[in-house]
Amino acid sequence: MGPEIPLLPLIATTFAINARHLLMGAAIQPWLAHLPPAQRYASVVVMSDSNWAMAAADYQKGKTNVGMLVGGGIALWVTWLFGTLLGVLFGSGIEEPQRFGLDVIMGCFLLAMLVGGRRDLSMLLPWAAAALAALAAMTWLPDHAHVIVGAVAGGLVGVLLPARKGETP
Repeated sequence: MGPEIPLLPLIATTFAINARHLLMGAAIQPWLAHLPPAQRYASVVVMSDSNWAMAAADYQKGKTNVGMLVGGGIALWVTWLFGTLLGVLFGSGIEEPQRFGLDVIMGCFLLAMLVGGRRDLSMLLPWAAAALAALAAMTWLPDHAHVIVGAVAGGLVGVLLPARKGETP
């Protein structure tokens, strides 16, 4: 790591981005509780935002879909592996990825999950807080601070909301 990369912001950003896995893992614990420990831990090794969100959508409809979590995770891992390989081999040939929309793919996926998910204030408010805080941070704070600010704002709003009937906080 070179001197041009400040260590503390790098650590804070990495933690903020990946701390969501603590919450995602805690959220799926009830679906995985019946599995033997080895299967339970193997299931979360391949957990990512996409397959977790798809499995969570099924769970909210009353379906425990561990297959979506595991199968989706394996499919995503293989895709990322080959995508990374292609990027390493041919990435320098794409001088302006923005021209092809490659810089917004994950944002579009998350937006699609939001639109297709539960539609109530307990979902809308944290997302809105995260988006507004991130936009404000992009305007007034140093580069990339919006990632941490948005994550913290959305998380705080989600934690402060009262639990819905039948849910534990």
